[in-house]
Amino acid sequence: SDGWAVKWAIERVKTYSGDSGAKRMVFIISDGSPCGPSPSGITSHTHLQQVLKDAEKDETILFSVGIDGMDTGRYYGAHGYATVRNSDTLAQDIVVPLKVALKKAIKN
Repeated sequence: SDGWAVKWAIERVKTYSGDSGAKRMVFIISDGSPCGPSPSGITSHTHLQQVLKDAEKDETILFSVGIDGMDTGRYYGAHGYATVRNSDTLAQDIVVPLKVALKKAIKN
């Protein structure tokens, strides 16, 4: 389940010790279509959106990589995302969007 997995990853990286002002980063690899169990009464899409909205207030940086050309911007647009069309171009496809996401996180 996307929402539960992202929430778990955010909580997990918070447990690592280090500089008190250090930011943590979670990379999400996704096909752009949330699925799986969610809390009663809401869809997996809505659950992921809620988790990501809560994460905006957090110090954890989220960055999504949409695989096989899938756009994850619908969900991760407020955080950071890149679309990878081919594994051979992975580095080229994510370097600029990742740089933008990191600069945004550093400013905040």
